[in-house]
Amino acid sequence: SNRGGDSRTRVDASLCGFKNVLCLEYEELQFDDNSELPKLVSNLTAKLARRFEFFFGAKPEWSALDHQSAAVKRLEDTSALVVEMQNQSVDSVDLKYAVHGRVKGGSARLRRRLLKLKEPNSTDYATGHGRRRLSVALPNGDCEITAALPARGVEKSYAASYPGCGARMTWSLIEALTGMWTGDDWDSNGRGRRVISVKTHYPHKAGKLSELDDEIKRA
Repeated sequence: SNRGGDSRTRVDASLCGFKNVLCLEYEELQFDDNSELPKLVSNLTAKLARRFEFFFGAKPEWSALDHQSAAVKRLEDTSALVVEMQNQSVDSVDLKYAVHGRVKGGSARLRRRLLKLKEPNSTDYATGHGRRRLSVALPNGDCEITAALPARGVEKSYAASYPGCGARMTWSLIEALTGMWTGDDWDSNGRGRRVISVKTHYPHKAGKLSELDDEIKRA
């Protein structure tokens, strides 16, 4: 799938011309809640059917409504399982859905939905009301880390540094201490604007001017 305008996150345009290749935009794969899944699956099914009609024929069996409903159900079950397994060991694996323990949701939209399911009072945490625990000691010697949540109502800051100086650790510490999402100049975690800080190496060649630059007035 293609994402943004950077050549490194987009498929070579020449490849999209091959009849056995289907290029999609990243946004076509995103959804905010389960109510959007039927439309998402329907749109993708239609695109697949049109693109590969030369192979599957005009009305492939897998494009039928019952198959689309099954796809929606699987996505719903997978999302629920990710929530259920977030506090389990990374070695825990559900073989049916190929979900590991301590999995972080992929896209920002999916993460928001998962966190909403996991934290009923997430708004209180994200706006600074209430108390956020950094970790909880468990009887077996393990610990539970409270997930960070989307930032709301706070001014963004740059976390600017030179490559190799521990920027990623600082990024993680900011998130752990504030309980709010952080991002970087490449938006590599897909969190967009709902962050409290943006890690950047710009103007070094390892960084770039963030798309949020107009919104960030301090570092």
